[in-house]
Amino acid sequence: MSWDQIVQNHYPDAMPLYRVAEENLNYIENELGGSRETTLMCSSRCADDLVLNDATLQQFDGPFQLGGLAGFPFTGKTGMTAYSHHVHDGGTAFIIYGPHIGIDGDGNLGKVLRPGQSQCSGACGALLGAVAQLEAGTEPPSSYDDFQQPQIVQMLTPYRERILSTDSPIKEATQVSYELIHEQVNQILDATIKEFSCKRIVLVGGILINTDVGADDYMTIENSEYIDL
Repeated sequence: MSWDQIVQNHYPDAMPLYRVAEENLNYIENELGGSRETTLMCSSRCADDLVLNDATLQQFDGPFQLGGLAGFPFTGKTGMTAYSHHVHDGGTAFIIYGPHIGIDGDGNLGKVLRPGQSQCSGACGALLGAVAQLEAGTEPPSSYDDFQQPQIVQMLTPYRERILSTDSPIKEATQVSYELIHEQVNQILDATIKEFSCKRIVLVGGILINTDVGADDYMTIENSEYIDL
C-alpha cells in the first residue's frame, strides 16, 4: 500500500507537504504579488523535531515560533507582537498553524518511525499524554518547569467525552486541538493586528501528518485566508 493510500485512509483530503509549500509560495508570489524574499514564516505548531524539519520551512525565511507542545500558541500576544515587528516592510506575514499526528507504515495513528530508531515512537507525544490523562481522569498540577502539558489537558478536558467516545481518541484529540489552536491564533492575531507594518497576512491551518523516516509528510488544509493590510 502506498503512503498516499495509508494517509488518505484516515485523512482523505491530505496532500504531500511539499505540495502545500509549493502552492502557498505560488499563491503569495503569483496571486498576491508578494515574494519569497520578503515573506517571513510564523509557526504555531509543535516543538517536535519532526515538525521543525518539514518542507514548508525550506521555502520561506523563519520560522518565528509561536507554538509550544502540540502546536498551541503558548507565546501568546507577546509572541505575535514580536513576530509582527520582524516582518519585512511591505512584505508578507505567513502564519501556519495546527497540531500534528504520526502514521506508521501499517496505518497506525499516533505512531511514527523516526530517524535513527528501529521502533516507532509516539507523535504527538504531548497529545498522547493528554489522552492518557483524560482516560485516567487526572489533571496534572502546573509548575514552572512543566506548565504547558497541564494547560493542554485543561484545554481538552471539556471535550473529554467527545475524544474518548471515538474509535481513535488520538485522532479526535488532534482534531479538537486544531479547532482550539485555530480559535486561539485568530484571537491573538485580532488583538495584535495593528502592530503589523507589512502588506499582507496569509494564514494556513491544518493537521500535519508525519510518516515514517524516508517518506513524505502530509497536511490537511482546514483553513486558508488572506488579510490585506
